[in-house]
Amino acid sequence: TIVKYDNAAVALDQNSIENTGSQTFSFAILPKISVAFGGIGDNITYDSAMRGYTDYTGFVGLQWQTLPSLTVTARGGGSYIEPVQGQSSIAPYAALSINWSLGARSSLSFDYAHEITPTEQIGANGQISDRFSANVRYDITPRLSSHLQGIFTNANISQSLTTSGTSGNSSEDSYALDTGLTYHYNSFLDLDCGITLSGVSSEFSGLDYTRDEAYLGVRGTY
Repeated sequence: TIVKYDNAAVALDQNSIENTGSQTFSFAILPKISVAFGGIGDNITYDSAMRGYTDYTGFVGLQWQTLPSLTVTARGGGSYIEPVQGQSSIAPYAALSINWSLGARSSLSFDYAHEITPTEQIGANGQISDRFSANVRYDITPRLSSHLQGIFTNANISQSLTTSGTSGNSSEDSYALDTGLTYHYNSFLDLDCGITLSGVSSEFSGLDYTRDEAYLGVRGTY
């Protein structure tokens, strides 16, 4: 993920490059139950600011098909964080996903994750985020589908994630509501359009905002 700002003053603190890789191994132990283990590597560096981190996460997980139409996946583990400035630390990692097929055309999913994520707060390497999301999908036709997604994130910057001389233990809440349409051109190519309403309520000075967006995009899966 490459972030570049047109505003030179903002770019000085916020321009960044993030690289993330993950690998999961899954094994079926019963007809409806699988276990998994794996790891995630995440690194973010900033062009000019001396902040960012490298995060190594290991986890074990369980997937259970409780009903033909309902699947539950849970993961738990830990993260070792090496910040650009400050002491290394350890944090818990957790994720939960529930996928429910409501019928031939519709589905409902719920996702939760507790993990380390980047932050816009100057003077911090990263933040601990609790992210909740729910998504309803409905297939209008075999080629045209719609969705409605809600996302809420509570993020906290602890003292261990701040750079030297910066106070920690501050938090912010962000939210988003997204709705749109997807046209499935073929098995590899999708065309997306939609509207996103989002905002942030923060203890950090100057980071509160509300934003309305319209988007049009192309997505390829290979």
